[in-house]
Amino acid sequence: MNEWAGFLKRWGLTNVAISLLNGTRPLMIPISQFLIMSSSFFGPGNASGKFQKFVYLLEDDHASREFSDYLQAGGNL
Repeated sequence: MNEWAGFLKRWGLTNVAISLLNGTRPLMIPISQFLIMSSSFFGPGNASGKFQKFVYLLEDDHASREFSDYLQAGGNL
Protein backbone atom coordinates (compact mmCIF):
# COMPACT_ATOMS: atom_id res chain seq x y z
CA MET A 1 0.00 0.00 0.00
CA ASN A 2 2.84 2.38 0.81
CA GLU A 3 4.22 2.15 -2.71
CA TRP A 4 0.91 3.01 -4.37
CA ALA A 5 0.20 5.76 -1.83
CA GLY A 6 3.63 7.24 -2.49
CA PHE A 7 3.10 7.13 -6.25
CA LEU A 8 -0.29 8.85 -5.94
CA LYS A 9 1.11 11.48 -3.59
CA ARG A 10 4.08 12.25 -5.89
CA TRP A 11 1.77 12.83 -8.82
CA GLY A 12 -0.86 14.73 -6.80
CA LEU A 13 -3.49 12.07 -7.44
CA THR A 14 -4.38 11.06 -3.89
CA ASN A 15 -7.71 12.92 -3.79
CA VAL A 16 -8.59 11.71 -7.28
CA ALA A 17 -7.86 8.11 -6.27
CA ILE A 18 -9.96 8.42 -3.10
CA SER A 19 -12.87 9.83 -5.11
CA LEU A 20 -12.62 7.09 -7.72
CA LEU A 21 -12.31 4.31 -5.12
CA ASN A 22 -15.36 5.57 -3.24
CA GLY A 23 -17.45 6.81 -6.15
CA THR A 24 -17.09 3.94 -8.59
CA ARG A 25 -17.44 0.99 -6.21
CA PRO A 26 -20.23 -0.68 -8.24
CA LEU A 27 -18.04 -0.51 -11.35
CA MET A 28 -14.83 -1.88 -9.83
CA ILE A 29 -15.26 -5.43 -11.14
CA PRO A 30 -15.86 -4.35 -14.77
CA ILE A 31 -13.01 -1.82 -14.53
CA SER A 32 -10.60 -4.43 -13.20
CA GLN A 33 -11.64 -6.90 -15.88
CA PHE A 34 -11.08 -4.25 -18.54
CA LEU A 35 -7.60 -3.58 -17.12
CA ILE A 36 -6.78 -7.30 -17.22
CA MET A 37 -7.93 -7.59 -20.84
CA SER A 38 -6.13 -4.43 -21.97
CA SER A 39 -2.87 -5.33 -20.21
CA SER A 40 -1.92 -7.65 -23.07
CA PHE A 41 -1.72 -4.61 -25.38
CA PHE A 42 0.96 -3.04 -23.18
CA GLY A 43 3.26 -6.06 -23.12
CA PRO A 44 3.48 -9.20 -21.00
CA GLY A 45 5.64 -7.54 -18.31
CA ASN A 46 2.86 -5.16 -17.33
CA ALA A 47 0.39 -7.92 -16.50
CA SER A 48 2.39 -9.14 -13.51
CA GLY A 49 3.64 -7.84 -10.21
CA LYS A 50 2.42 -4.45 -9.08
CA PHE A 51 -0.20 -4.13 -11.79
CA GLN A 52 -1.70 -7.51 -10.91
CA LYS A 53 -1.87 -6.53 -7.22
CA PHE A 54 -3.60 -3.28 -8.17
CA VAL A 55 -6.20 -5.13 -10.23
CA TYR A 56 -6.87 -7.54 -7.36
CA LEU A 57 -7.23 -4.57 -5.03
CA LEU A 58 -9.94 -3.18 -7.28
CA GLU A 59 -11.79 -6.50 -7.34
CA ASP A 60 -11.73 -6.91 -3.54
CA ASP A 61 -14.26 -4.52 -2.00
CA HIS A 62 -12.77 -4.85 1.48
CA ALA A 63 -9.22 -4.21 0.22
CA SER A 64 -10.27 -1.19 -1.84
CA ARG A 65 -12.07 0.29 1.19
CA GLU A 66 -8.98 -0.27 3.32
CA PHE A 67 -6.79 1.41 0.71
CA SER A 68 -9.18 4.35 0.46
CA ASP A 69 -9.13 4.72 4.26
CA TYR A 70 -5.34 4.46 4.21
CA LEU A 71 -5.10 7.24 1.63
CA GLN A 72 -7.55 9.42 3.57
CA ALA A 73 -5.43 8.99 6.70
CA GLY A 74 -2.42 10.20 4.75
CA GLY A 75 -0.82 6.75 4.66
CA ASN A 76 -0.64 6.56 8.44
CA LEU A 77 -2.98 3.76 9.51
